[in-house]
Amino acid sequence: MRLKFSLKACSIRVPGISCPKELINYSLGSFAELFLSSDPASIKCSYLPKMQARRLKLGSRAAADVASELLKHNPKFCVFSSRHGELERCYNILYALSKHEDTSPTDFAMSVHNAAAGSFTIVNKAKIPCSSVSSEQDTFFQGLTEAVSAFVDHEKVLFVDFEGKIPQIFKSKFDCRFDVPYAAGFVLGPGSQFTLEEVDPLDDEDVLLPLSLQFAYGLLNNKKHFTFHAHKRNFLLSRTS
Repeated sequence: MRLKFSLKACSIRVPGISCPKELINYSLGSFAELFLSSDPASIKCSYLPKMQARRLKLGSRAAADVASELLKHNPKFCVFSSRHGELERCYNILYALSKHEDTSPTDFAMSVHNAAAGSFTIVNKAKIPCSSVSSEQDTFFQGLTEAVSAFVDHEKVLFVDFEGKIPQIFKSKFDCRFDVPYAAGFVLGPGSQFTLEEVDPLDDEDVLLPLSLQFAYGLLNNKKHFTFHAHKRNFLLSRTS
């Protein structure tokens, strides 16, 4: 796998970080410690109306907010990727049904995987085609691949990767090492400014952060080469300009 692209803009929503430029002040390890130790409620959302923000759980709220911020760069296609989407809403529905109780209309309406993408387009009255991707532990890379593939028809593509909280009942079934809401958004375009390719994995490397946050860290720190440590796969991000 080898992907080539240019970066037009990047932003993130994570606990403990108010501005993506702050990442240059941290090593990857210290950024990971801050991410895991900060209060998820500290994620700042400034672009969504409060009423709409309250309808979304933290992960989807962060995704819709970062997408709303990056809309000013005029993307022509959007890709949202999330392994679990609004899993908290789904759990609420299942729990209510198990108790023979009425389900919440809001939980029902917002439980779909593309809730973040739909909320983003509705709030901003954005007539932009959107895709919603989920692919287990490869979700980030499949989303990025779809975004790059869209260069055939679009010069600017908005790619947003996010996750929310995992309900306790599911934690024994999922890899939940990063049970912290976050979102990372990128406006990408054709070009050879960056190349991403798979390299041989190193068995002793630990995955410190979700992949999209590693990606953002590598981009924003102006590193010539940066290696992603994924689940049994490693990828090298190279900057050519």
